[in-house]
Amino acid sequence: MADWLQRERDTARLVRACYDIYVANQSPSADKLYALCKLTWITRAGSEVADNTASVVTPALTTLTGQHFAARNQKQLAKELPQRRLPRDLVSLASRPVGFTNLYPAFRNVALSWVDKHRRAVEHLFKLVASDGGVAAVRQAYAELGEMSAIASTKASLPAHALLSPVFACLEPQQRAPIINSRATVQARLRHLGLRHASLVQQFDGLRGLIGQAGISDAFALDTADTVNLKRLPLTTPQRAAKNNAKPLSERPDEDIEYLRSTNEVTMRLTHNRMLKSLKTFCDSRSLVAQEGTKSSCLYDALIRNYLGTERHLLIEMKTGCAPAMTRLG
Repeated sequence: MADWLQRERDTARLVRACYDIYVANQSPSADKLYALCKLTWITRAGSEVADNTASVVTPALTTLTGQHFAARNQKQLAKELPQRRLPRDLVSLASRPVGFTNLYPAFRNVALSWVDKHRRAVEHLFKLVASDGGVAAVRQAYAELGEMSAIASTKASLPAHALLSPVFACLEPQQRAPIINSRATVQARLRHLGLRHASLVQQFDGLRGLIGQAGISDAFALDTADTVNLKRLPLTTPQRAAKNNAKPLSERPDEDIEYLRSTNEVTMRLTHNRMLKSLKTFCDSRSLVAQEGTKSSCLYDALIRNYLGTERHLLIEMKTGCAPAMTRLG
């Protein structure tokens, strides 16, 4: 499993390098976007993973680099790569075994026409994930991906995230974009989280919440993790958060404040509300989702989940003064 984890991470580095060099600053063709997807694929021979150089790596590199590759196996490719005018890091990465998803063969050819039909949307999603926009940008990409039409063959259809989420995992700078497809282990994790039939963005939230726990450092460690051990982790899904009776942070209009006997208390409440309005404006400007606690047993001013792209949450309590009595007041 350790070797496979290294293979996934090597694939991610190759995909990201190819994106940065041949896609990011261009108006890429559908063929190039499809080639990035192709680099994440494996080829199976029965129950074994076969050499995918001829079927996947060689044609993908030819499309991306604009230079012809003829290698039929990994050994030949390792000899051929130094003969091309390519960045040294790219030569090194492309010489290693890459690919980790077994996209159904029936959809591999029709996927190109699907990418061609949705070229602008796919380009936009790749750019959104590859940017350093933090968890909000990646979450938006999954939300948009969840709304895209399926990839259809003559007899069946495949959800778009089965094709694109492996590329998301490779492009995301923090490597915390989970791979969501029909693999049994992925579906087992979603069942454990109670998200088997949830929206794609909810599945993203749940799976991403597992990263950072039990030594799972990134999306690839999650993809190769032992499902049995993952079942022992606490649930951190959107459904669990809803049980806390949290709601989106809202402005508190001054006119809603009831008449209070103490003028000082009125002043404090007005100041408190202005502080909350400022916080809400700040969060909205940076696509941060802030909530306030409404349950009597768990009241709080603001909670920002997954703060700054981490899996940690930021709890905020507003204080209108620095007197000891004020700071002690809960």
